[in-house]
Amino acid sequence: MRRRWIAMLAVPAALGLPDGAQAAPLARDVTHDAATLVAVVPKVRGPVHFSWRTERGGWRRTTPRWVRRGRTLSVRLAFLRPSTLYRFRLVAGRRARREGRFTTLAAPPPPLPPSVLPPDPRPDRAPDPPPAPDPPPAPPAEPEPGPQPPVVPPGGYLNPVAANEFPDPTVLREDGEYWAYGTLDRFQILRSPDLVHWTRAGSALAAKPTWAVPGDEWHPWAPSVAKTADGFVLFYVALSDVFGPRTNCVGVATSATPAGPFTDRGPLEDASGSPIGCGDDDGYGNIDPAPFVDTDGQAYLYVSTDWACDEECVLAPEMSVIPLAGDLLTASAPRVPLFRGLPDTWEQAPWAPVVENPWVVERDGTYHLLYSGGAWTGAYGMGHATAPSPTGPFTRTGRVLTSTADVFSVGGGMVIDGPKGQEWLAYHGRSGSYQAPRTLRIDLLTWPEEEDAPPVVGGPTSTPMAEGP
Repeated sequence: MRRRWIAMLAVPAALGLPDGAQAAPLARDVTHDAATLVAVVPKVRGPVHFSWRTERGGWRRTTPRWVRRGRTLSVRLAFLRPSTLYRFRLVAGRRARREGRFTTLAAPPPPLPPSVLPPDPRPDRAPDPPPAPDPPPAPPAEPEPGPQPPVVPPGGYLNPVAANEFPDPTVLREDGEYWAYGTLDRFQILRSPDLVHWTRAGSALAAKPTWAVPGDEWHPWAPSVAKTADGFVLFYVALSDVFGPRTNCVGVATSATPAGPFTDRGPLEDASGSPIGCGDDDGYGNIDPAPFVDTDGQAYLYVSTDWACDEECVLAPEMSVIPLAGDLLTASAPRVPLFRGLPDTWEQAPWAPVVENPWVVERDGTYHLLYSGGAWTGAYGMGHATAPSPTGPFTRTGRVLTSTADVFSVGGGMVIDGPKGQEWLAYHGRSGSYQAPRTLRIDLLTWPEEEDAPPVVGGPTSTPMAEGP
């Protein structure tokens, strides 16, 4: 769900300047398509970043970082244009510091085709023998039969159940039909009578939210939909400036039907109007919203909070829960942290230990939290934790879904009742490689008799299954 083409590296060393010196930012290691920006961070409260642009283009930003005063911030820009003048500046808080410039090198010349290669440096060598005549053409070979499509038994199913890319699925059952909502394309919608046969049903939003950042990279991630007395509420992720630096925020939208279009209401706010969907004093960057309504009617929104803040903010994904008002449109209490990703375990991704994509199920007074961990671009999976209340404390019990030799990057799952009353896990996975798109899949989910034991998922499957939903 997260593509990044600007790589950042905070280097914990000064540039040899006295404390408090305000040097202009520097550009180093400039090539035809890349450059490294370096600056000493001044005294400031809050994150810092570089802004950069071409002479006539609009300003772009690198990802904000919290770096102590006097330390060096170093950022490598990639995919630049050759022979182009760039302007850049360090931005601390909301204040732009001194500006710098650099010009990328000319692009290297393309290799010469064989027709214009230099002459042979040995003109006195013997001439090449004449080429042998072409052999007579061979008779045409009989075409080999192509692979036969797998045969799905009547009443069965075959994963993926939908062919198009459909990450982070959430499935809602309403009036005997199923509605699935997925990442990308203003939150694409699929419709099905049975969890197996799906058709496209448009997009949840008619337009990109006005509060999202301009351009295509506004992070339309991980939608989920809940039914209320007044209709349906869509929770989703968008990248925005409303919290200060560019931040992933949870937005809210409403519709009278599950088909939409949903009317956007902006980032999730608390009673005071503060955008708690973007963050709070202890952390920011909320993603993967998952609503849950308890048996007493109290509603909650589970999220993954990217950045944890104390004296500094660090990338440390943390499972969190936000109590909601009865209409699910605002928060009724502060965010409650639950648990962070564990380093050096299956939850470890190259950038941090990751826990995300929550989903909660209550069974006989025990609250079961399913979540995803690891790198969504590679080794990914799903885990399980339990608690005596919706706000914890949660205890991990183990993994419930792992990749196979045929299905990669499995995760983003949630539980849905099938037409026959069985429970199913709807999730995404890649067919055959980490480069394949993430597609919608289902597999049977059952619960053991032990109260705190994780559910058993009969997958990920990649061959025809005899019994479907």
